[in-house]
Amino acid sequence: MNSIIDQNEQAVIVWESHLRRFIDLATRHSVKGLHDEAQNRIKGLEKLKNNPDRQSDYYKAIEKFNAFGEFWPYVDNARELFEHFKIGIKNQLAAANNPGAIESDIKRRFCSDIEKYTIWYNEHEKETEIFEQYNPYRLMMDLIESTQQIIDSYFPDEHNITEPPDQRLKHSQIALIYAYNEIPITEENAGEIAVKYKWTAKTSGKSIYDEFVKYRNPTDRKGIPKSPSPTKMKNKIKLLESVLPYLTNTGLERATAEINILESIPESEY
Repeated sequence: MNSIIDQNEQAVIVWESHLRRFIDLATRHSVKGLHDEAQNRIKGLEKLKNNPDRQSDYYKAIEKFNAFGEFWPYVDNARELFEHFKIGIKNQLAAANNPGAIESDIKRRFCSDIEKYTIWYNEHEKETEIFEQYNPYRLMMDLIESTQQIIDSYFPDEHNITEPPDQRLKHSQIALIYAYNEIPITEENAGEIAVKYKWTAKTSGKSIYDEFVKYRNPTDRKGIPKSPSPTKMKNKIKLLESVLPYLTNTGLERATAEINILESIPESEY
């Protein structure tokens, strides 16, 4: 029994360490610098591609590794480690005599780093799109959001908001809701709005205000993204659709009309 408990605890510890090292790399170095380094590695492989002594699938794997660059050790087995974490925390709680102690330990291990990366990602999401389909920031953001959802499902209250009950809205979503509902976000009230949605870091208010400035203009909301691609257009539409449940009737009409405009743009234009 002890070995099973130890194994479950180890899965939680390994995932914590994995996330912490990824977040440290992601937030300490420039996005462009890491992307340029990855691209330089890919260029170094060009002369190897025609080597008859190497199998094509091997080079395909090498290209993927280099496209992710320094992030490859973190994205390679991230999904597997997350699944182990999910099982580990479930089994820990099932066997626990004192679930409260586990709650304190899990929140101490994860919540601060999750908030740190979420704030960083909200501020740098556009920059990360330079990685296109090999975007480690987006891939890990998905797993980090899933980690927060798992924690919230077992230990509600601290990070949950009234709407929606399962997770906090992103800064971009909050900004879009206010923009569509024609409720102004100013530098003065942005901090209060951040707290309302359970974003308590000092930089959260400014981040939400910056997102509002970006999205308050209808032309920017329904325009083609910078450096456009089918993936970017799909993500933009998905973002607009995600706020529909929080809009007034008038706001819903605006958002629906803009989504229809984006969906009607032929791929040949981006």
